[in-house]
Amino acid sequence: MGAESSRIRKRGVALATVGLLFALGVLLVMRIAGFSEFSTIRWLGALAVTLVVQGIMWLLPHLGIDRLLTWDYHFLYTPLAAAGVLLCVYIYIAPELRLIGLLSWTIAIMFMAGLAGFFGVLGVGLLMTVGYLFVVMLLGSQGRAPGPLRFDLMVAFLFVMINIYGGVVFERLKRDRREMKALRERLSEMALTDPLTELPNRRHFHERVSAEIGRVQRHGGGFTIAIIDIDDFKIFNDERGHLAGDHLLKEVATVIRTQMRVSDMLARFGGDEFVMLMPNTTCDEAVRGLDRIRKVVEASGFSGAEIQPEGRVTISAGAACCPQDGTEHDLIVKKADDSLYRAKRSGKNRIERA
Repeated sequence: MGAESSRIRKRGVALATVGLLFALGVLLVMRIAGFSEFSTIRWLGALAVTLVVQGIMWLLPHLGIDRLLTWDYHFLYTPLAAAGVLLCVYIYIAPELRLIGLLSWTIAIMFMAGLAGFFGVLGVGLLMTVGYLFVVMLLGSQGRAPGPLRFDLMVAFLFVMINIYGGVVFERLKRDRREMKALRERLSEMALTDPLTELPNRRHFHERVSAEIGRVQRHGGGFTIAIIDIDDFKIFNDERGHLAGDHLLKEVATVIRTQMRVSDMLARFGGDEFVMLMPNTTCDEAVRGLDRIRKVVEASGFSGAEIQPEGRVTISAGAACCPQDGTEHDLIVKKADDSLYRAKRSGKNRIERA
């Protein structure tokens, strides 16, 4: 993410640089057309300053220095402040075209759409306003005033009003972007989560297994998959009803989850089956851990357990290991499933391994 963020920020600086160079080109065209008078030295000086300032802005994300600007998380205000300074330089060399400079600023703040809110837009707008008035007064002190000061004061006032309105619009865009991001995260979570037990779903489990297989193939090691089934769940469901059955599923999932390691992953596999992924775990270690979980489940006092054949809720599990039992996703899952059925045929409430 750091490299991608740096690339995006450098691309933004490059795009802004193109816009600033275009503004300098417009000034040159206006001079040729006779709408403004300034020396070639001043124009070349503005060009040099632009390249230096924008070069520094490009180096900040390239060298990772932008991450030190904790107050400018999205790296917006620093390059915009630099652009504001450069626009004030352009206004200084061609005061007759100062309104074009302010118009260019309204285009520059488009980079903040969806990221900056009301106060961010107003803040940079006020900074540009102060810079604009400073240049106008400096020109006046040099006898180069572009017009009556009250005109520029009125322009500055209108410019601030435009920024206030823009701030309101940008605040709405920022809120919409935040809500859209939250919605995407929620949808992503829903796509990978079982709604009943709030465990990862089968799809998420398969993604993790594929990643583990890739890790084992690259770096060695291994992992174990265990498929866990609630014994005689159909009897419980038929006698107590589906709502009670759903409640039992959630309770069993909670018990298993409290007994497994932080590195393990428990997922809802379907129906009354769960599946557990145990990274860096041998089959012997997995069987010992699963048997401990089996005993905890057996000893737990689940509501309605008295209707079960043995008067208590129990689980059976089948385990298969990678790479001993295979390195293909479907093969490992099938061997774990075969082990589970062997546990069922052998009397239930037991753990079997491939």
